[in-house]
Amino acid sequence: MDRFITFPTSSSLTNPVTVNVIEIPPKIWWPKVLSHWKPVELAVDIDDGIFYYTSYGGNCVFRPSSSSPVVPVRDDIILFDPLVDTAEFNKTFSLDPSISSELQHHIKSIVIKYWDCFCKQGVHRHILGFEFGIDTGTAEPVSCSNQSYGFHEARIIMEQIVDPLKNDWIEECLGPWASKIVLAPKPHQEHVNDIIWRMCVSYRALNGVTKPFAYPISRCDDSVAFICGGGRYLYFITVDCRQGYHQIAVRVFDREKLAFYAPNGKKYCFKVMPFGPMNAPTFYTCLMVVLKTEWDILFLTRLRAMGSIGGTPIIVISFDGIYIGPYRIVIGSKTIIDDILLYCCNRELLLLYFDCVCAFFLKYRVSFRLDKCDVLNPRVTFVGHDITSEGNYSAQAKFDMINDWKLPTNGQHLLSFISL
Repeated sequence: MDRFITFPTSSSLTNPVTVNVIEIPPKIWWPKVLSHWKPVELAVDIDDGIFYYTSYGGNCVFRPSSSSPVVPVRDDIILFDPLVDTAEFNKTFSLDPSISSELQHHIKSIVIKYWDCFCKQGVHRHILGFEFGIDTGTAEPVSCSNQSYGFHEARIIMEQIVDPLKNDWIEECLGPWASKIVLAPKPHQEHVNDIIWRMCVSYRALNGVTKPFAYPISRCDDSVAFICGGGRYLYFITVDCRQGYHQIAVRVFDREKLAFYAPNGKKYCFKVMPFGPMNAPTFYTCLMVVLKTEWDILFLTRLRAMGSIGGTPIIVISFDGIYIGPYRIVIGSKTIIDDILLYCCNRELLLLYFDCVCAFFLKYRVSFRLDKCDVLNPRVTFVGHDITSEGNYSAQAKFDMINDWKLPTNGQHLLSFISL
C-alpha cells in the first residue's frame, strides 16, 4: 500500500516536501529445523565411569559407574528348560565315550547349572561391567569418501548387514567419522568353487589417530610350551567364547568413530566391538586377565572351604602351592584372546575349577560356544596345537589339510599349483 509522508524543510515549515514511500511488509521469521544428530559433547557417559589400566596408554578399558567396582546382581539369567533346550544340548554337546556315566552326569549338571553361559541367546547380549573406548585425543575426525560398489559387491555387503542389524550390533548414525567397507575371502577355501566373502571395515585412518593401549598379549607358542604336568597325567577343558569381540559394548561417546558407509546410501556404526580398530585385541586380553584373576581367587576360596578331598587334607598356600597330602597339584589356565584352556592333574579339582570359571562368566554375562567345548578329552586343540598329557603337537587338522590337497588334473591346474 502506498503512503504519503511529509517532511519539514529548514527553509520554511509552511512549504512541506511530500515524498511518496512504498511500505515494505515485515519480514516473516521461520524457525530453523533442528538436526537429529546428537553431538558427542552431549553424550551421557563422558564422566559416568572410570578408565582402567591407563598406565598402558590410551583410555581403552572403560568401567561404567553403575557397574564399578561390583557388577550388580543379574535379573535376566536364562535357565535351562528341558522341553525347549534338550534338543540343542544333545546336538551341540558330546563327551568322550570312555568317561564313566557318573562323571558324565556331573559334567552335564555343570553345563545345565550355567546354561545362561552356553545358550544361543547369548549372542544378543553384551558383557556387563566393561566397555570399549577409543581414545583419539584432540585429533580431528577422519572420514573417507563414499566409494562406489559394484552390483555383485553391493549384494554381498547388504546381505551381511542384515544379521548385525538383527542382533543389534550396528545402528544407523550421523556424525563426521566414516570408514569404508572391504570384502575379504574367508581363509582355507582352496577347494571351494563359490568363494565365501567376509565384510570387513577398514579402520586404517581411525587407527592412525588412536592412542595405542600397549597391554601385553600372550604368545601362542609360549602359552602351550609352559604347560607341564611334572610327570603326572593332566586333564584338559577348553572353552571358546561365542562371538567374543561382539560381546563387548562400545562406549556411547565413541560409537560414531566406528561409522562406515553402506551401498544403500546409509551410514552405520558399531554398538559392539568389531574387528579392525586398534586396541581391540589388547582390550580383550586385559578383560580376560581381570576375569582370570577373579576366578582364581574364587577357586582358592572354595578349595579352602572344602578342607579335604577323599579323606585327604588339602593344604592351600597359594595358587601355585596346592597340596593334597604330600602331592603338589598342578593346575592352571591359559587365555589367548577368547580361547581358554584349563588343565589340572586332578580330575575332580579341574571340574571345580571349571565351575568357578562358569560362575564368573555368569556374573559378567559372557557366553560360550557349547559345540566348541572339549571336556576331559585326552587330546584337545588349542591355538593351533594339539595338547595331550604326554606333550604338545601341531594340530592334526593342519596335517589333514595338506594331505587332502587334491593333485592337479590338467595343465591349467598344474600352473596354478606351481604358482602357489
